[in-house]
Amino acid sequence: ADSDSNSGKFTETLSLVQLEEVVHAHFPVKGKMRIAAMIESVNEEHPTGNGRQRILPVKTWGGKVTVKYELLYKEDINFDQGPFLEAVRDQYLQERTEFLIEVERQLQVLHRVKEEEENRLFVAANTGGWKQREKAPKGNAPGGPGGPTNAAT
Repeated sequence: ADSDSNSGKFTETLSLVQLEEVVHAHFPVKGKMRIAAMIESVNEEHPTGNGRQRILPVKTWGGKVTVKYELLYKEDINFDQGPFLEAVRDQYLQERTEFLIEVERQLQVLHRVKEEEENRLFVAANTGGWKQREKAPKGNAPGGPGGPTNAAT
């Protein structure tokens, strides 16, 4: 996105709109609120090197607000990550938990359906509501060879 919008040159910055587009492209299933939370996180103080440096806003000519995207991934000397990566990690953990809860809920539904079906079949089998048809021996079936017919004899 950087070189595409700057005639092939890398400026190491993206506009907020470009950053949002890139984040959405890399996380296509995230909702608007989660994308917005990630974008808002770049406005927080970020640890880089020995001091703390703000990533946003960097105002350029024409009033365009840009983000130094390389700083989004930097860690400080204690290996602390910045707010953007924290937002990504926090959302990952939250989405993973939500997914596992949904899987568990669906398994409970399947288990309940299976139990209900087993109970229905058990009741039907034990109350005579589930009888297998007995096959008549060949040649003795009504209307078949050797068996009675509806025609008058």
